Amino acid sequence: KFYPRLRYIRINISKLLATLLQLSVMQITSLHALPVTAVGLAAVGLTGWAGMAQAETSSSGDVVKAGSVETVNAGGIVISSQLSGTLQNVMSGGIASNVQIIRGNQSVFSGGKALNTIVNATGQQNIQDGGLADNTVLSANGTGTAYQYVSQGGVASRTSIQMQGIQGVMPGGVAYSAAISSGGRQNVQNGGNASATVVSSGGSQHIYDGGLANSTVVSSGGEQHVSDGGSASNTTLSNGAQQIISGGGSATSTQVLNGGVQTVSGIEGPDRSRAYDTQIFSGGTQNLAGGGAAYRTQISSGGQQNVTLAEAQNTTIYNGGVQTLNGRGLATTTLISSGGQQHVESRGLANTGTIYNGGEQHISNGGKSQDITISSGGVQHISSGGSAQPALDYWMVVYKPSLEYSDLLAELTKRKYLAAAGKLS
Repeated sequence: KFYPRLRYIRINISKLLATLLQLSVMQITSLHALPVTAVGLAAVGLTGWAGMAQAETSSSGDVVKAGSVETVNAGGIVISSQLSGTLQNVMSGGIASNVQIIRGNQSVFSGGKALNTIVNATGQQNIQDGGLADNTVLSANGTGTAYQYVSQGGVASRTSIQMQGIQGVMPGGVAYSAAISSGGRQNVQNGGNASATVVSSGGSQHIYDGGLANSTVVSSGGEQHVSDGGSASNTTLSNGAQQIISGGGSATSTQVLNGGVQTVSGIEGPDRSRAYDTQIFSGGTQNLAGGGAAYRTQISSGGQQNVTLAEAQNTTIYNGGVQTLNGRGLATTTLISSGGQQHVESRGLANTGTIYNGGEQHISNGGKSQDITISSGGVQHISSGGSAQPALDYWMVVYKPSLEYSDLLAELTKRKYLAAAGKLS
């Protein structure tokens, strides 16, 4: 009597386990119908699979192993496997969850999904056109480098880039909501797009020629590098964060908060580095140097803009804001509001602008100012050795900022003579 009952209990337990597995599979496969957005992915509740990271490998559906290559086809599911020197291909309709890659390679093709992957030393995850990787962790832990490459049409969402981890957003690839911590790095190449990235202490984001980063938040100790024609928009720099624009890179609508620093430097000429519409708040700093340029910067109370061998155009200095020009730094068409201050120090040049009621311009020894409109209540302070001159030729100021002031005057005289003779185009 006892043994038939025991057999009955075993059968029912087996049926229960089979039912639970089927429900789990249905939960994962239901992801296929969701839109590929960070919000849609977060709403699925993938964290329930995290506890299976140490479980034994399980698979179902169409999963084919051939030597060192594992292929997850449509309807196939692999959970909690480890790739060590092997290759896993996740095809359309296939799902790989909680896979750990150690010296292995995982490729996610169109329609395939990789969830909660961990990439360790010399491991690599490749997201191809139409493939999706969500919640990947890149961490080499001091040995080699962990890579994730997002190719054209591929999407990576919520990647955690940790020590010696590198995410490469290739031409046409898209990365959403990456988190970069100490020792991690994100490279956004020509045509790549990174959105809503968070860079914390010791992490760095690099945007190269044709790459685009939007809505990046850089916190204390983090860095964003924009170079070689790369572009960043709507970046927020908090205390101790840096945005470094060089080699022809550009940034638009950066917000520099207390303790944040934006640095714009590079060669003179049409390919110079640029910052547009930067807002500098209390305790924030914008440094322009080595041929860099800033346009339409707004300096709020406690904000600081420093211009050395560079150019600032159409800057607005509000109450408590300060702009400092020195070492062949140039400011044009500056608006100095009540309580705002412009300091023109040695070899600095302020060309055109308006000082409004309560605004101040301070010209120190060696500093020069020209063509400035002083409204009622505005103040221009000229110290010993400073000077306020009539307007220079704007072409000379903008395109030859490396010339000394005396050379500018000599060149201006020459240009006026040629113009009078009809020999100047």
